[in-house]
Amino acid sequence: MNNFHQLRNQLGGDAAEPWYIIRRGSKIRALCLRKDLNPRLSFGSIEVWLDARAPAEQWGQRLAAEKMALPVFAADNADADYHCLGLYYVQPRQPTAEELATAEKEASHPVSRIVFLERAHVSEMIFR
Repeated sequence: MNNFHQLRNQLGGDAAEPWYIIRRGSKIRALCLRKDLNPRLSFGSIEVWLDARAPAEQWGQRLAAEKMALPVFAADNADADYHCLGLYYVQPRQPTAEELATAEKEASHPVSRIVFLERAHVSEMIFR
């Protein structure tokens, strides 16, 4: 178990916002999501609620276009350690107006988009 800074260093990520998208240069390496900011985290699927402010909005567009399986780490809050949930693929779907409205009500920040992730299966990782 690692805190956010230890995990970002281990993954070789840049120290830049948005913090939850771990990247090096323009390559997304992993996601570090907090359950208090992204409450729709489950074993099979995840909703990433992206902030409407720059640079999160731009990185949200990059995340939505990602084709590779990404490791996802989760923590309960800012002070908690992160644990690995597994590898996930971005799903090619847009949120409905209702899903965005619900996220806006529940989130502590303005939401620009929702990126949907689905857990990768071993056979998908081998043959994709």
